[in-house]
Amino acid sequence: MMFASLRDVMPELPLGRGPAPLGQPDEFAAALADAGFTGVRIEPVTHEFRFADVDTFWTFNISGNAPVALLHQRLAPERWQAFEQDVLARLRERFGAGEVVYGQTALLGLGVR
Repeated sequence: MMFASLRDVMPELPLGRGPAPLGQPDEFAAALADAGFTGVRIEPVTHEFRFADVDTFWTFNISGNAPVALLHQRLAPERWQAFEQDVLARLRERFGAGEVVYGQTALLGLGVR
């Protein structure tokens, strides 16, 4: 929902289009094996994120989400302010009022080289 909100405001952003690189366990395992790792296994780890509200969620993403942090650095201050207001409005529509809770899964690749 985050990247969809960003693309609503700035459609040219490539974020969240198509599958994530190495986002499937088999693809990730094959890449590790191709890089010379043996005994490869992929462990999905899910973390539940909780934020008091959309504003707290957004503040976290400005510093903790690389694509958002890069946009923040690269956009002129007045452009960032307008962008941020539009994104926050869309996030509020998607998440509603109150607590924002969602799970995010990372794939951890393990092997020996």
